Amino acid sequence: MFSSMDVDSSGEIDFEEFGELMLRHRYLMSRFEEFSTYFIPIDADKNGVLDIREMNVVLASVDESPFSEEEIAFLYQKTREKDFTWEKFIEVLLVI
Repeated sequence: MFSSMDVDSSGEIDFEEFGELMLRHRYLMSRFEEFSTYFIPIDADKNGVLDIREMNVVLASVDESPFSEEEIAFLYQKTREKDFTWEKFIEVLLVI
């Protein structure tokens, strides 16, 4: 997560980079209930984890293409191949 925050690749998180993360966090947390309302129906098997199949169903519902192999690899890299939970989703949104 810290390497994603280090936008200028200086090896340090400077004030501006930290401030950007805090602004993103504040925005996401201010709308946490709204965002989580969207998560519940996406998690079709109600196991607390979004899998690629569930995410592709959502994409299809809004006339979007399913995730490409590159996009799937990106998600796995960002989550370090752990389950894609609601908390991981928020974390990925913070650092993209």
